[in-house]
Amino acid sequence: MKHTKMAGLCARVALLMPLAACLQGATVTFGNLVAGATSYGFDGDGDTIADVVFSTTDPLGFNTSGPGPFQLYVYQAGLEGTSLLNPDLRVDFLHGATGSIQFGFAVNSQAPGANVFAGFQLFDAGNNLLGSATVLGARFPIPPIQSTFAEGQLSLMFSGRAAYGLFNFSSSSPTGRFFLDNFTGTFGSTESVPEPASGGLLLGGLAALYWGGQRRANRRRAAAVRCHPSTTNGTITMAGRIFPVRATSTKDTPKSNVAGRRRIGRL
Repeated sequence: MKHTKMAGLCARVALLMPLAACLQGATVTFGNLVAGATSYGFDGDGDTIADVVFSTTDPLGFNTSGPGPFQLYVYQAGLEGTSLLNPDLRVDFLHGATGSIQFGFAVNSQAPGANVFAGFQLFDAGNNLLGSATVLGARFPIPPIQSTFAEGQLSLMFSGRAAYGLFNFSSSSPTGRFFLDNFTGTFGSTESVPEPASGGLLLGGLAALYWGGQRRANRRRAAAVRCHPSTTNGTITMAGRIFPVRATSTKDTPKSNVAGRRRIGRL
């Protein structure tokens, strides 16, 4: 019975491990982006098929020059594009996206204001809006200076399964450029799969917990037996020690008491 329970526990853990892997997110850093391309695909599970695709309608495509080293949320080079379109950028999730999306951004403006921001909208496959967020850009202290360009980090939590998202960036500069980096989310593929050793450690830990619980249960049952005396074959067992017990019968009753009971019966 114990081995059957343990096998069932291990089977349930084995079934949950792939689900846990799928729930882990990935971060797109655009490190291999090609300048001039109008789309960029991210393959999170290594099957040579993109799970996430970023695209622009700008015929000049993306740039990789970046905003420079003095930024807090955007690193060299990220994804650079024009902010003069509507929308400026589109992202498609081929396997869907769930939970939340987060990314860092910057725009080529050194004067933060109400017209310097990043906006993001998420839609499902039926073009229903799942959520939207807007974050104003700001210059943050990066000792010994501040951010070169206004920047920020946008986070959006949502319910349902997103099929695509639309970006809208605004800059006070007439040239209108945006920078995107560290795009993080759960994109419906196994971006991060537990190592076999990690899976073995997980199963081993659960096995140790199971057997530990069995030992504790056995100790409790043994303690209950020690604390409650039981008699067997003329003996009594208490606290692990056996004591003889003298059986009581009418033969052991004094004759005077027996005679007294007989007299009472005649009355």
